[in-house]
Amino acid sequence: MKKHLIFLLFVLLSCNSTSSKHKIPTEKMVLILKDMHIIQSYFYEQKLSNEERIKKSKQMYNSILSKYNVTKEDFYYSMNYYSDHVHQLDSIYKLVIETTSNPNEN
Repeated sequence: MKKHLIFLLFVLLSCNSTSSKHKIPTEKMVLILKDMHIIQSYFYEQKLSNEERIKKSKQMYNSILSKYNVTKEDFYYSMNYYSDHVHQLDSIYKLVIETTSNPNEN
């Protein structure tokens, strides 16, 4: 999971951005991370080069952020915030795992 989080942050940090910086609420963060990890899993199963995977992942991550009306800056800020508050990040990932494991319950 940590390897996936690092990859996710690498891809997102390589994108251009403007400034705002608001912490994303926990419930929305769960939905965003769930979608991002599902996309990431899909791309890992594809026979793509790392370069292709990164390019396609960037596009999909941008569309996910757009879907939830979240800026990259807010996402980075929130990830930094939750990384500094490990118990909250742990709770978020527990919910991501639960909702991904039981999609019919949500």
